[in-house]
Amino acid sequence: GGDNRFWLSESTGSGFVAPHMVVAEGGTFQAGQAQYADVNGDGKADLLFQDNDNNFYLSESTGNGFASPHLVIDHGGSFQTGQAQLADMNGDGKADLIFQG
Repeated sequence: GGDNRFWLSESTGSGFVAPHMVVAEGGTFQAGQAQYADVNGDGKADLLFQDNDNNFYLSESTGNGFASPHLVIDHGGSFQTGQAQLADMNGDGKADLIFQG
């Protein structure tokens, strides 16, 4: 805990398996600001999070973990931390990013 890494405990239907690390990018990301939604339309929840400069990073789900995060929106601090939401706004089956400036 406390390292801003992302951990996953899959459901067994009656509980959860032991957690395992799925994204090891800790240190510069906003704790508690992660959003989960299907961003690429493959039916799996992807992980979107902000760094301390409010840039957005995406880690696509692989089905048994997440790909390495990559920068998807570089705003350099001009948007409010924690105001991002993911929702399919245009009906294409992919979550869109809505945030407040």
